Amino acid sequence: MKGIFSAPLWKFYNTKLMKKFNKVQIEQLHAIRRQQIKAFTEFPVDQKLIDLYNLFETSNLTKNEIEVLIIDLLSGGVDTTSNSAVFVLYLLSINPDKQEILRKEILEALKIGKTDGKDLMRMSYLHACMLESQRLLPFSIGTNRRYSKDIVLSGYKIPAGTVVTMTSNIINNCSEEYFDDPNSFKPERWIQVDNKAKDRMRFAMAGSFGHGTRACPGRKFALQEMKYLLISVLSRYKVEYHYKPMKINFLLVSTPSQPPRFTFKQL
Repeated sequence: MKGIFSAPLWKFYNTKLMKKFNKVQIEQLHAIRRQQIKAFTEFPVDQKLIDLYNLFETSNLTKNEIEVLIIDLLSGGVDTTSNSAVFVLYLLSINPDKQEILRKEILEALKIGKTDGKDLMRMSYLHACMLESQRLLPFSIGTNRRYSKDIVLSGYKIPAGTVVTMTSNIINNCSEEYFDDPNSFKPERWIQVDNKAKDRMRFAMAGSFGHGTRACPGRKFALQEMKYLLISVLSRYKVEYHYKPMKINFLLVSTPSQPPRFTFKQL
């Protein structure tokens, strides 16, 4: 938590770490510009890429805004997805009984051939494993909101323009007020409950992707990507982990405290 809640010296002084961060951003921006030129001049371009390019060109976004948007998509969609995949593999590896339940569901789904989006929607235990993993090891502490008008929260007046960080993912995620046996990995809690209890659990946390109109626009793609990873891995291998317990390091996004050194044993 130190990396998030330490004094923001970078606002007043160009710190060594801030200089390094700015340098990386500039290098990333130059790399994106080079890739844009390369994509449309050196290689055959398919129609989907042309449509995406036209969408950007006909929007009200400036060139700089488009480049920033691309950076956000890359930075927000790479580390978050990969680290989340590590967390769910870790939890399944130290809970082999849950891994076996999920494997049975996966193998049953694969009997009809390749899985598509509709098949994923029917795999309730797979989705429950994703929710439970994000509860125990969330890749974000919560969500930030900048309020456009003065509000009062728990008796405190919050002036307009203030950024409020809602850390519900790490405050409520292991609270007995919302979750039974909160420190245990129990995907079943997201299936074997009534709608009222499920709503209470969802309310307790902002979730890794947030809620409402400001929720992460790539959440469905990220979940689908991680689900297909689990299907591919668990249908072929038993996953084990035999090192120090993995916890969360909170930086810009959550990262594993230990290297993801898994053992994959072919079935």
